[in-house]
Amino acid sequence: MKLSQPIHAKLVAMARQAASHAHCPYSDFPVGAAVLTARAEVFLGCDVENASHGLTGCAERNAIFQAVAQGDGPLVIQAIAVFTPATLLDRRICVNPTRL
Repeated sequence: MKLSQPIHAKLVAMARQAASHAHCPYSDFPVGAAVLTARAEVFLGCDVENASHGLTGCAERNAIFQAVAQGDGPLVIQAIAVFTPATLLDRRICVNPTRL
């Protein structure tokens, strides 16, 4: 699915807003995500860090989990927009739940 420019811009703006809620005292690297589902609903997530890096919640996973928790199932993801303040590192594990 190719997103129109206005929808893409809106998703990025929503991901940026979600990043403002990130809890990132260890990395100081706020990340936000906006997930667009097949039902045209958008769910937001942000990074929530923990001193134990393995327990950190990725923005992408948190947005996907929000969609599931709020009953938008069966989940069909149309797009995921991610906002970071700098170059994005490898975040493949953060989108792994898209294989639900």
